[in-house]
This record gives sequence, structure tokens and C-alpha cells, in this order.
Amino acid sequence: MTRRSLLMAMAALTACRRQASSPVCQPEQYRLEAWTVHPEQLDQAVSMANAILEPGVRLRLTTESIKPVTGQKSIPVSLVHGDFVSDADVALIVDRSCVFVNHDWKAQVAPLFGGNTSAAMDLEPGDALAIILLHEVGHIQPGGLPDNPAITALLDSLGSAKKEEMRADAFAAQQLAMAFKRKWETSMTASHLSMALSQISWNLQANRMLNNFGATSLHLPSAFNEKGLSHPNLELRFLVINFLLNPNEAALNLLNTFLDARAHPGGGVLFQSNPAAKYSLFGDPKAQR
Repeated sequence: MTRRSLLMAMAALTACRRQASSPVCQPEQYRLEAWTVHPEQLDQAVSMANAILEPGVRLRLTTESIKPVTGQKSIPVSLVHGDFVSDADVALIVDRSCVFVNHDWKAQVAPLFGGNTSAAMDLEPGDALAIILLHEVGHIQPGGLPDNPAITALLDSLGSAKKEEMRADAFAAQQLAMAFKRKWETSMTASHLSMALSQISWNLQANRMLNNFGATSLHLPSAFNEKGLSHPNLELRFLVINFLLNPNEAALNLLNTFLDARAHPGGGVLFQSNPAAKYSLFGDPKAQR
């Protein structure tokens, strides 16, 4: 049983015992503990994600400081720690009604904003968390995948088990794209997070190439494949969101370089006199606009 399945099962059992007056989405219901130290960056990320969400979605992320809005469903977001929060988890969606963010989330997303990588671009950790929160809202909001040949081809390569994660990623990209067409403040937030996506894509590649050089050069699966059964590779996910939002040549090259390494694992071979043909899942980026 996966961690998410276990959390859902625990939630169902807890719901049977819950009194009608009891508050919902409390960490204790899931054997987690609330973490209340320095919530400022969480509030900032939640505010940015709320600014991006299209009003028709009728969902609003809330925290202790960010209150519900009349006419919109509230999705409580809490910092937590506990045995069921993996070191690799940034955020968990439970009961399709609340989001728990790992209290150590800044350490989890460190590769996204460069860490000690000399070639990395400066990036605020909260920007990365805002994009991740948009992804989590995608799990709550019903809808299908976009009618996009790139998404279809990528799903074929990843396998159907990761379809829900890809749907949530596509939702995040869609919300960012739509936000550009709204009022000035919203479009500025969208522009800020769009730039952050480009920086994340660059930083992930720089981190892998400079800090994990051997695995990158040898196309080792440990650097390019999934670390679990439910989620696509983290770097791949951000590359896809970045490409869907910015279907330009630079985004396409970053994505195809990564996919080429996945498609042609080196298996310990450092040099081939007749290398395999260059992998290209996506065509002309202009065709995807």
C-alpha cells in the first residue's frame, strides 16, 4: 500500500469516528503534527497560488492567516511533520480537501533553486512552492488532460499509472497561462512564476550536470527515471510544465535533452563510436502553441 493510499484509508476510518462538530483537515486526524515555526513563506506561496487560480475554479487555499472567501471552497494548507511524511514529499493532498506541506519543504525543493550549484539562477523557495500548490489544487479540481499531442506522447512513454500526476501538472500550467490574460496584478504574478519555472528548469539541469556529473554523462536511470511508482521524475515534471507554458526552443531543448537520456540509458558506457539517434518526443514548438 502506498503512503497516499494509507493516508486515505486512515482518513476514512477517522471520518467514521468524527463528531459532527469536529473541525476537518486537522493534522492530528492523520497522525501528523502541526508545525507552526516560521509560516511566512508558506503564506506567501499560498497567496501567489490563490492569485493565479482562475475565479471560475471556485477554490481558495487557506492558512491560519489567509482566510476563506465567501462563495469559494476552502482548501486548508498546513505545515506538518510525522512518520507518514516522506523525506521526498513536498506536499500531500488528502481527502481531496486539504493540503499538508512538509515542514522541511525548503530542503526538499533545494535542487529547484540551485543550492550550492555555481551556475544556478537565483530563485525564491516560495516561488517553487506556489507552483507545487497549483499542482495540488489540480488533484482537487475535476477535469481531463489537455488535447495536446505532446501530453499524449509523454503519457505513452511514462505509463498510465502517472496519468493523474500529469493531469495535475497540466492544470498548473493551464492556470498560469490563463492568468496572463487577467488584471495587471494577476498577470504580473503569472509572469513572476513563469520566470521561476524557466529558472527551475535550468537549475535542475545545472544541479544534475555539475553535482551528479557521472550519472548525467552515463545517462544512468538513477538520475533520469522515477524514484517511485506514482510520480514522474521531479525534474521531468517541471520541464513539462515549463514547456506547456513556454513552448519555445529553449524549453524544448531542455526537455528533449532530458528525454534523450531517458530513452538511451548508457548502462555504464562512457563513449559510443556510433551513438543512438537523437531522441525527440516533441516536434516544432510553434506547432504546440
